[in-house]
Formats: sequence, structure tokens, C-alpha cells
Amino acid sequence: MVGGVTKRGNRTRAFSLGKKVTIEYLNNYIPEQNRVVSYRYQSRLTLKQAAEKYPEWYDQRIVNKRRRSTWVTSRAVYDWCLNELKQNKGNKN
Repeated sequence: MVGGVTKRGNRTRAFSLGKKVTIEYLNNYIPEQNRVVSYRYQSRLTLKQAAEKYPEWYDQRIVNKRRRSTWVTSRAVYDWCLNELKQNKGNKN
């Protein structure tokens, strides 16, 4: 993960400790039913197409210049995810 903003508005930082990895590489450490099978890093829509397809998004983000919101969840969900990852560590099923 890279740096970002916490729920309380604090900044986080990340440091480079190794080589870059791919989604395919990360999938090796996730149970098969939870693996990412399709993803896209960048939209292929033009801004005009996006405005037609997502008018609310276009109005909020482009016209009103509203910043992107962050995902907020409870500590219990974070702890559950962390526990799941620890239990499946090395399990390449």
C-alpha cells in the first residue's frame, strides 16, 4: 500500500522495500475464490463519455471540483481482514 489519508485526516507514508509486484503475483497468496480476475487501472472512457455515463460523478468531481472520498470502515473489519490474511499465509489454494 502507498501513503494516503486516514479516517481522522492524518497523512500516512509508505516506503519502497522491494520490487514491484503484479496483481497476478498477489493472487498467489489469496484463496482462489477471492482472487482478482478482472481489473483495470485506468478508465478507457473519454471525459465526455464519462459525463454522459456518470452525470452525478461528473458534476461533483469535475464541475464542482470535489475531492475523492475515502473508504471508511470499522476497526473490527480491518482486524477480521488481517486475521484472514494471517490464517491463509502461504496457503496457495
